[in-house]
Amino acid sequence: MSENLKCALEAYRQVEPLRRYANLFEIEFSISEVDLRFAQRFGNSDEALIQGWMVTTPVHLVRLAEAVNDAIASYQHRFGPIPSAASSGGGD
Repeated sequence: MSENLKCALEAYRQVEPLRRYANLFEIEFSISEVDLRFAQRFGNSDEALIQGWMVTTPVHLVRLAEAVNDAIASYQHRFGPIPSAASSGGGD
């Protein structure tokens, strides 16, 4: 790794990232890219505020899915089953 890249990564790690709540997710894809959009919808409104998005490759999407599945398993091991959105009133 180049010295410039190491410095850039270290500077990035020192910045507090924005944390935003999302309760709505949209996914679009092409053969080479996957767009993940994170939004917040209030109550029964049809409108949602996009909080952020991520563009990645299908290969990295699979890695993300594996990480999310591992996190869900760890969460449920610690706190018990997570109710589905349908049975919990949508989770809003």
